[in-house]
Amino acid sequence: MFGQLSKGGGGYRGVSPIIGFALILGLSVAVIGVLVVVGGQAIADLQQGMEADQAANEMTQFDSKAALVALGRSDSQQIPLSGVGRVSVEPNSGRVSIIRGNDTGEYTIVDASFGAVVQDTGKSEVAYQGGGVWRKRNDRSVMVSPPEFHYRDQTLTFPIIRVQEGSDGSPSGEVLIRKNGTKRIFNKNRLKGGYILVKITSEYHHGWASFFKTRTEGGVTHYPSNQTLLVNLTVPFKESWDASVAVTSSGPNAIQETGGPASLGSPTRMGVTRPSASSLIDDKIATCQAGGCSDLSAALNSLDSGTYYHNGDIDIGTTSYDTTNGTINVVVNGNLKFSGSSDHTITGNNRVIFFVKGDVKLRGTTDVNTGGDSSELLTMVHSTAGNITASSGTPQYTGLIYAPNSDFTIRGTADMSGAVVAESASAKGNAKLTHDPPGIEFEFDAPAQITYIHASVNQLAVTGPGIAPVAGSTTTTVSPTTTSTTTATTTTTSTTTTATSTSTTTTANQPPAASFTANRVGNSPNVDLNATSSNDVDGSIATYQWDVGDDGTIEHTGETVTKANVPKGTTVRLVVTDDDGATDSISKVIG
Repeated sequence: MFGQLSKGGGGYRGVSPIIGFALILGLSVAVIGVLVVVGGQAIADLQQGMEADQAANEMTQFDSKAALVALGRSDSQQIPLSGVGRVSVEPNSGRVSIIRGNDTGEYTIVDASFGAVVQDTGKSEVAYQGGGVWRKRNDRSVMVSPPEFHYRDQTLTFPIIRVQEGSDGSPSGEVLIRKNGTKRIFNKNRLKGGYILVKITSEYHHGWASFFKTRTEGGVTHYPSNQTLLVNLTVPFKESWDASVAVTSSGPNAIQETGGPASLGSPTRMGVTRPSASSLIDDKIATCQAGGCSDLSAALNSLDSGTYYHNGDIDIGTTSYDTTNGTINVVVNGNLKFSGSSDHTITGNNRVIFFVKGDVKLRGTTDVNTGGDSSELLTMVHSTAGNITASSGTPQYTGLIYAPNSDFTIRGTADMSGAVVAESASAKGNAKLTHDPPGIEFEFDAPAQITYIHASVNQLAVTGPGIAPVAGSTTTTVSPTTTSTTTATTTTTSTTTTATSTSTTTTANQPPAASFTANRVGNSPNVDLNATSSNDVDGSIATYQWDVGDDGTIEHTGETVTKANVPKGTTVRLVVTDDDGATDSISKVIG
């Protein structure tokens, strides 16, 4: 059949229904082909996403069952796995360390591998590790459910869950989760000074870092290239100011006295551990920038109780500070200078505290609390942006300085009285610092404080169809002084798999660390002795013995001794014994 002739546009053109139909049909086939290709990929992506979601749901259920066993609520649990992807038990996956630091050094409380149960669906994987569930795709991981890590009310509770035994396979049927031993770590003592560092190394480090940043107040440092993160928790700290100068560095240049009669006073201490004041200063600055403080510049010459703020460098001239109605806080987001012939007097029964994010300089003939008491004035310096110098004239300062990451320098004829905590200290020429302890302790209320730590290592054995235990496997290292050996054997019949394990734990006691302060009562021969800074990382201190004169005779016992008769120049020796019988001692010559 031929097409018709149609007139239009001034002429005639042929129209063929058969050709039009063919064109439409061809176009439809092409479109359908494209839809099949694109749709097929979309369907494959959708299927993989569904498999990943299913794996995440199964691992979340596994997490719930494992927690029951690990935390002692059940001896064993069983859970079916559907066979999505490849499942493996990786006993060496990930690692956790808990480290305690103080003046005597760092102690590793726990150092153990996490292990993991990993469900690999192809383009992504879901893993149970450390009591949490993590999903990873293209080297990025997110948290599906949180680990067993709790930090509340200055208490860290961390039941470390370790996964042991197994090979990989595609399981179908029930997986058995059994308890394989528990080691409790460090749950007896109240922490006194220093810090707690939690170190996590894991291929799921992005998820771990996100968890810690949102669930704790500690400082979190993330090192993606090393798959590592560090969480720093500070132990509530009280500074007793028992040394004229205490520096956090050590070595020949930590404390220097050069030229003339330059003196930093006595006693001095090197290599101490002190928490930074930076977070406290940053919090003060943030509060003031939000409008919670008075303008320092407008209030100069006469300050009373309250908080005052200045953004930038400032040279404070003659000013009186009346603390009758409360403490005066001065917050400076910049350099602080006392210069010229300015006079700074403090009255009242409270104190003046400077929070400085910058350098502190004393120049000329300025007098800062001269003739006052050292307990009336405290200057705290930010760790990242400040040093303290007193020079160029005869500046005088009576008070306390806390700057554990800053250099302290006095030159010329600078005359200071009180006590200093710094990173390093030097005196040159005729400059001098006279030790004038305040007679009271200052507790620094820094964020992310920790008072108690309750940690345990809870070992799980995971077996089942496609996840058979490795016969004769041995896993070592729970802590530097603990060896945990686990041996598993398997007997298999046509329908039943049973597993038995033997767990042996040997723990070597860590000795205590003796430490004390001695504060003389005025000019009398009486001295207050205080050993609360002594500690035992894996137990508690049972006895404190004081040998005045270091002659082998114990004159006093107890953690503190009030008004002990200790003439100047006498050596006092403290011996501490922990609850396992280990001892440590320290001796000091009392000035």
